[in-house]
Amino acid sequence: MPKIKEAGDYEVTVKKTTLGESSKKATPFVEFLFETESGDSIEGRLYLSDAALQRSVQTLREVFEFDNNFETIATQTEGKPASITVKIEEYTNDRGEIKEAAQVAWINRPGGGGRKIAPIANAAKTLSRLSMLAAKVPAKDGAPAKKPTAPSNEPF
Repeated sequence: MPKIKEAGDYEVTVKKTTLGESSKKATPFVEFLFETESGDSIEGRLYLSDAALQRSVQTLREVFEFDNNFETIATQTEGKPASITVKIEEYTNDRGEIKEAAQVAWINRPGGGGRKIAPIANAAKTLSRLSMLAAKVPAKDGAPAKKPTAPSNEPF
């Protein structure tokens, strides 16, 4: 599967959704494998730290009609369309060389503008806490947030 390497806007489908946490700070995240109609792919993340949670939940709601239940996020997102904006970022590798990599900058509604993922430690407690916090994030239109649905006991 070729990787998206150019900056721009792409219409994509979510092929896989994975929950994980960063290795350095143990920050939980949702990672998506996005694929274009032509088969090009790229991975993008929404971080779920206390500072990023509100914006990430709003994005999930706007793009995927997320119901605030992180325990069923894969079934709520996989196979769904989205529009992503990819940008090129510079980074310095372990040898001190400056490199460039394509990164998903924005995840939007359709038409809008291979790492190893560590599993979330104590996933049941973390997912339950994230679901409760997501339910407290106000809806963009001021309407009350939806209550999380009951977990389905399906694995990610």
